[in-house]
Amino acid sequence: MNQIVEGKVKRYQEALERTMALRCEMIEAEVSIIYAKKIMGISSWEKFMRGEVPKEKELLLKKELERVPKSIRERDKNFKNFQKAMFLKEKQTKELEEMLGEDRQKIYAVVRGTVQDEGLKQNIEKELDITLK
Repeated sequence: MNQIVEGKVKRYQEALERTMALRCEMIEAEVSIIYAKKIMGISSWEKFMRGEVPKEKELLLKKELERVPKSIRERDKNFKNFQKAMFLKEKQTKELEEMLGEDRQKIYAVVRGTVQDEGLKQNIEKELDITLK
């Protein structure tokens, strides 16, 4: 019984690692979850994250992500790193707003570099363990 549970946990963990890496690639390529679901022909993103979607469908998404031009992947790197950190730390923007005491527009402006607020920038970096340029 214990081995069965361990096997399921291991499969789930592998699927989660794989799908989280794909989600980070999607952020870099500026591909939305809605578009990814359309590419793979699925209706439930949660099933994908649990690894319940056939690997052939994952390959369709990977191929589409490879087609995204490098210029799109390279633009707005600060904001994309911010989004990936938020995803990996499982934080919502609302939580970050409450923790930092600022609204999302100001947080986004600091991340993108359109507003200079060193204190807020340092707090964001500290909270998400990222370096903003």
